[in-house]
Amino acid sequence: MNKLSLTIQVKYQDTLIKNGIEQKQEIKSNQVQLSALKLISSLFKDTADLNGISHIALGSGDDTWDNLPNNKPNPMPTSNTTLTNEVFRKPIPSSNINFVDASGAFGQGAISQTPTTRLRVEIEINGNEAIGSLREFGLFGGTATAIEDSGLMINWVAHPLIEKTDDLVLNRLIELDFIFA
Repeated sequence: MNKLSLTIQVKYQDTLIKNGIEQKQEIKSNQVQLSALKLISSLFKDTADLNGISHIALGSGDDTWDNLPNNKPNPMPTSNTTLTNEVFRKPIPSSNINFVDASGAFGQGAISQTPTTRLRVEIEINGNEAIGSLREFGLFGGTATAIEDSGLMINWVAHPLIEKTDDLVLNRLIELDFIFA
């Protein structure tokens, strides 16, 4: 019997825009949570009332992370189902979630009208949104709503501190690659 292993690789890149000046951050990997696997199996079963990716949540995390290597706790438990300290949540329009050509580099694949093994999620956090100290984010689906900590957490990212002000726009590009090995 042949066994295949499914790997889900998730990468993201932030672009910070202040006073019309764009500052692209480096592309970074992030962690898939165990609850993402529950969501995938539920969608395969066509479980009623569950959705795929529907929200992004941002959190202030823990200020002790600022002094840790890579600005994140070690380990970051894959069993966590919520952010450490969620402070903002935003629905992601389905038009901002697209299949893309998986053969291209991160952010370079063309949008596809048919399913592929790579999903691209694009979200903009406007100047008047999520004001404060940001150190973490996650994508949520399943039964996620605008209510804090709702739904199934798909991924979890702890990142260096971003002091979000009302004159700073945060564009976040996230790609999920589903790979057989």
